[in-house]
Amino acid sequence: MEKEAGIRVDTTRGLSHPVNTCKASLLYVTIFLSVGSLLMYFITTDLYSKRNVYLQPVKWTVNFPKLTTAYNKPSQNSTSYSSEDRKKEPKPKIPTNQKNQAKAGVIEEQLNQTDLRETQKPKINSTQATSPVSGKPKLVLSWTPVPGMDYMTLRTYKKPEFKSLGCPISNCIYTEDKSLADKSDAIVFIARSLGKKPKKLPHQRWVWVTHESSCNSGENGGVWEGMFNWTMTFRRDSDIFAPWFFLKKRDKPLIKNFTEITLKKTKMVAWFVSNCNTQSRREDYVRELQKYIKVDIYGNCGPLKCSKRENEKCEAKMKKEYKFYLSFENSISTDYISDKFWKTAGQNIVPITRGSPANYSRVGIQPSWHISTNDFKSPKDLAHYLHYLANNVTAYVKYLEWKSVYDVDLRLKSYCELCAKLNDPSEPVTWYAKGKLAEWFNKGHCLPPSDLNFKGNTDRKTRKR
Repeated sequence: MEKEAGIRVDTTRGLSHPVNTCKASLLYVTIFLSVGSLLMYFITTDLYSKRNVYLQPVKWTVNFPKLTTAYNKPSQNSTSYSSEDRKKEPKPKIPTNQKNQAKAGVIEEQLNQTDLRETQKPKINSTQATSPVSGKPKLVLSWTPVPGMDYMTLRTYKKPEFKSLGCPISNCIYTEDKSLADKSDAIVFIARSLGKKPKKLPHQRWVWVTHESSCNSGENGGVWEGMFNWTMTFRRDSDIFAPWFFLKKRDKPLIKNFTEITLKKTKMVAWFVSNCNTQSRREDYVRELQKYIKVDIYGNCGPLKCSKRENEKCEAKMKKEYKFYLSFENSISTDYISDKFWKTAGQNIVPITRGSPANYSRVGIQPSWHISTNDFKSPKDLAHYLHYLANNVTAYVKYLEWKSVYDVDLRLKSYCELCAKLNDPSEPVTWYAKGKLAEWFNKGHCLPPSDLNFKGNTDRKTRKR
């Protein structure tokens, strides 16, 4: 210990004394906390400013894509449609009251999307993407205002119709009640009996149906322009393939003695016809054919008559007595095969076909099931072959044998594909723009006959009718 000026000083303690050490530690902690507070202030301020930039609400705008490659089954006639052309189209009338503003905007946006089969992929959530059936049952309305044009209705089927049809996906309800038009998911229109146009809603798919050839089908213009989403026709490139009939294999082959059936036949060729002046000029071909083989013509174009009331009786007579039937089309058009061929499928008679050669093979009709005029240079050569078959039972019977194995199924099976498309959440929204439906169906698909260059034939333009 040292004493200085009366003050007691302990030289042994200094800063290393526990009390001094504690004071220093408190000083350091205070400095650290102060610096930390400053740092937290700047960091927090920076994050707050960034939050205002990066975490502010985002306004999403969905722009529907326009695809000039048309649809699931593309057509070679697919072309783009410019915005300038779009401006020329008349705008649909849109309601202006506040209640309908939102709906009107959707309708206008959808109707103004114009390309040949423009496409928009709908949004798909995970539930929809993994399920083959999307949501509630789909309502399908058949719109057939004109009597006699109801050949594509399901009214004869037991309810529920889509189950009665045997559709793999039957989550659809069929109706002909036009008061349900606004609630319908799809409306099926027959091209030749459109009637008054109902109001179209954004969720709906309008289906254009025809079984007329491209040579006999006009454009559905006016208010119907750009209204149709899908086609249901005999064309293979339709959105929904709907031939007159479908081929199906029988569960068990029929047991028939075709030789015995053939030996009972006493007549050669029958032809039931009502249209005597056709695009295919089939009447000219038959006129030449008659020079070499007997052809019995029933109906408006021949001496033999068979009324509609006697139709079943006439058909029974035909399949029993005649060996051949002329299934000649009134026009030569891509994929066009009318009921003239199909109605002979269940009859013990050999059809002779005249149409586009590719049409039959494209729907599974084998060459050994019919005699095609395309395989012969002239009607004379065809007649010679028919005489050969008439005198050769074994060769003739080969054209009948397939009938015991195959049968025909109604075209109404095409409704199954319609129901499946309505329930497919990945199915794109597509439609035909102004003039494009007629372009797809008609342009380049009506073919001129090429088998009338036989001796003595003259061009139709120079002949008197």
